[in-house]
Amino acid sequence: GAAAAAAGGGLAAKFASDRASAKPRAGSSDVNPDTNPGRPKPQTLEQRVAAMQRDSATYCDEPEDVAGFERWTSGFDPDSPAVCAEIESVLEDNAFMAELQARIVPLVVTREEFWQRYFYALRRIKLEFGVEKEEEKEEEKKEEEE
Repeated sequence: GAAAAAAGGGLAAKFASDRASAKPRAGSSDVNPDTNPGRPKPQTLEQRVAAMQRDSATYCDEPEDVAGFERWTSGFDPDSPAVCAEIESVLEDNAFMAELQARIVPLVVTREEFWQRYFYALRRIKLEFGVEKEEEKEEEKKEEEE
């Protein structure tokens, strides 16, 4: 919990304190306060991804859609060459992500949890923006439920 995060020093401690207070983060005042207090919804894909990367809940909390997350992680291997290459690319292009991983892995979450949650959150955003499509199996299920 917070004690482990605080042990990580600066950034992790700041994350823990951010998470403890439910106040909106600085800089969210330009967003209509009625829509979703404390969680600004940037409009572009890039802004949404950046906001997700900076949100400690992405890494520290279980995703809300547990069943979808478990289904997705069953086919996700953070040690596969393709995923390793993608992780390296994220860390090279983003000093914040590199520092964040160094601070909270393994103090707060395992490396596997960190990247599973990151890539799952990334995929949810891409689905929302129509950049990626759901797998066929899931499409069929949705049609059966309706």
